[in-house]
Amino acid sequence: MTPPTPSVNALTIAMRLLAVRDHSEGELRRKLTARVDPVFDAADIDAALAYCHEHGWLDDARFAQRYIHGRSRKGYGSQRIVAELRQKGLSRSVISSALMECEIDWFALAQQVATRKFGDVPPIDWKEKAKQQRYLLTRGFSHDEIQDIYTNFSH
Repeated sequence: MTPPTPSVNALTIAMRLLAVRDHSEGELRRKLTARVDPVFDAADIDAALAYCHEHGWLDDARFAQRYIHGRSRKGYGSQRIVAELRQKGLSRSVISSALMECEIDWFALAQQVATRKFGDVPPIDWKEKAKQQRYLLTRGFSHDEIQDIYTNFSH
């Protein structure tokens, strides 16, 4: 005889997901809502999220700070990180306060990423400069941060 299996509820699934990595509230709600087996109703999901908030396991501000630090260490700029956090369901106010607290020099980070990818030599022609700018734009750096790199080349 097999032992009885414990009932799976929204809180159990939420705790399993949070044990793997931090999630935003919107991201966790989306994952719990998308479950097919078992299906949770909105009241169960709300109760599970409230319980996680009460115990400090779910905190959007902490998630945003950790996410910003992790993605910036991988060479991504603030614009891309903000877009990714918006996709994860964080509010603009939480994101902006986390960006203010992180104290990252985005200009220096853009310079490091450009140097790591293309070296210390400035681009020779406009095609090479355009290629470098496109790369940095897709990494999430602003036009001002990218332009600062090329003005520093001339000094």
